[in-house]
Amino acid sequence: MLDAILSPEWDYRYFSFNRKWDESRDERMASMRNGSGDKYFLVFSPQGGILKGFDHEAIMSPWSRELHDVWPGVLDSCPLYLRLF
Repeated sequence: MLDAILSPEWDYRYFSFNRKWDESRDERMASMRNGSGDKYFLVFSPQGGILKGFDHEAIMSPWSRELHDVWPGVLDSCPLYLRLF
């Protein structure tokens, strides 16, 4: 909450939470962006939740390999609905 008070504009916040991210589907979203490219987004929905993160120094980063895609196996057991985020 303090982050939202000190940085009213979403673009300048480190942490954010939007309880009305998609009201039509009753979804909420939390995020963190450190300003250096590392970030995460959490989506909470009645069907479940998913965390999408990026750390530019991580070995699993899409940019650490030739193919810039999700690390093999990470989404294998994830429902299709949640993969779309």
